[in-house]
Amino acid sequence: METIEARSGVSRVADLRLRGDAGSIPVRVRWPRAAGSGSAPPLVVLLPDLAAADGVEGTDDALGHELSARAGAVVLCIPWAPRRPGALDRAEAALAWAADHGEDLGADPGRLVIAGRGAGAAAAAVLALRARDRGWPPIRRQVLIVGDPGTHAPVDPVSAPDVGGAPVPAILVVPGAEHHGRCVQWLRATGADVEELRCSDQPDASARAGLAEPLLAGLVRSLRAALEDR
Repeated sequence: METIEARSGVSRVADLRLRGDAGSIPVRVRWPRAAGSGSAPPLVVLLPDLAAADGVEGTDDALGHELSARAGAVVLCIPWAPRRPGALDRAEAALAWAADHGEDLGADPGRLVIAGRGAGAAAAAVLALRARDRGWPPIRRQVLIVGDPGTHAPVDPVSAPDVGGAPVPAILVVPGAEHHGRCVQWLRATGADVEELRCSDQPDASARAGLAEPLLAGLVRSLRAALEDR
């Protein structure tokens, strides 16, 4: 484990390597500053978009920081190497590890979120569907930040199975004015309730997480509301 200097809003950042059947998986973990509520913070597994050398672009690393600092969550950012064979298996292994070891990280695995941007959003949607079908892990929300409207519905809606598991409600984040009807259709075909967050504002140079501030603030509010202790 390598500890990284933490920026404002988080208490600690560390790089870990998870080992399992899917091989060695690098993970960057951020812990929020104590909220003073006495309860363990929620747990977010973040799958970034495509990046050079199978890494994590700065905007996705910054998104992990913002979700930890502003939503008060322990965030695991997984460079799942989507261009390489076995990418979805690596992402699923990291999600399973988080569900099993959330308490070891000081988080509440009962308030688990799978999140992704771009290609990572498509993968997150598939993993939420698998969790629904298998009944594990229990995911409270899927957060999908989409881009090109033609690329992020992972399967045809009619092929989404219905085995009676509890669907995972979705927060769909749409930067810009694009229409994502196919993605919404696919999510609703899985039985998921969909909350759409849209903003036509373009992120300015200060938007480190790649989202305009009104959209990022809306995402944080929705996520906090969804993850309240119940």
